[in-house]
Formats: sequence, C-alpha cells, structure tokens
Amino acid sequence: MRMVGLVCKFDLDGRSHSVFRQKLDKKFYICYTYNNATYVQGRVVLDVNDVRKKVSEEFSEIYTHFKEFQYNLEYSAYWNKCMESISDRDLLTCIIFCNDTFGIPPVKTFLTHYLSDFIKITENEKAILETYIKRSIGAFWGMVFKFVLGYTEQKSVSVSMNEHFMVKTASVYSGAKTLCDIEN
Repeated sequence: MRMVGLVCKFDLDGRSHSVFRQKLDKKFYICYTYNNATYVQGRVVLDVNDVRKKVSEEFSEIYTHFKEFQYNLEYSAYWNKCMESISDRDLLTCIIFCNDTFGIPPVKTFLTHYLSDFIKITENEKAILETYIKRSIGAFWGMVFKFVLGYTEQKSVSVSMNEHFMVKTASVYSGAKTLCDIEN
C-alpha cells in the first residue's frame, strides 16, 4: 500500500487521525487511520508487529489469571509459540480464515499447525497439555480475536482433540465489526 495524497488530518478522542487516498491493486481508495490501524473502505489493515505489541503489552492486564503464562519461565515455550504464530502473517491469516469461514476455533488451528513442536516441548507423543496451559492458550486467542481483531462474540464448540492435546472444547469467534487484512 502506498499513501498517494493526504486529504485531511484531525484529532478525536485525544488521538490523531488521517484521511488519505491510497493506491491499492491499481485502484484508489479513501482510507483513514485510527488506533494505529489503517482502514481501507471498511477493512482494517493490521501489521503483525502491531498485533504482537498489543498482545504483549495488554495480555496480562486483561487476562490477569493467566499472567504466569506470559511471565513465568516454566511456560515460556508455550508463550513463545503463541507469539510466533501471530508474528507469521500467513499463519495468522489462515487462523482467521478458518475461524470465519469454517467455524474452526483458533486454538484448534494453532495446535494442529504446531503439533510436532508441542510433541517436542511436552516430550510426549500425544502432546498432552496441562489444564492451565490449555486455558492459557485459549485466553491468548481470546485476546487476539476480541481485543486486537475486534470480534464481539464467542461460542464454545466441541473440537474433540483426543488423539493429541486432550482438548475437548474451544471458542470460535464472530461479530467482527470490520474485516481484517494482515500485513508484515
């Protein structure tokens, strides 16, 4: 994306906003910035670095019961794997697509993608996770979908991951106010 021409700049709610013309896919769009995100005709364009930053800075404030997951070295391999997943634009886009299109919870897509890594981390062929770790990973994806991507609804669904992980249910998210495009 390339900003072509600034249309106007204004302050609202103590934050600076810009409206500008944007050339994208050989077409021009009217865009605006808000909360460090760029909106292109109703689509929010998020940078993976902004996603990482928001999760990293706000996770333990919002999910206080899971503060240890972020800061305790005992859980660092799991936290790092979660952060790795939101740093990978293609994987994050796939997780969002699976949630939105097929109703597959982000936790299931995430765990399935990293199965071999979790087998190594847990040193167990079935990659069985402790209850606290399973709930922490669920909270992590709740943070991403509700507080970063702006989804307003969640529903617990059966995932039956009994062969690996022993996860029975996970949340699928809906009610996104805008559609998201993820950039590097």
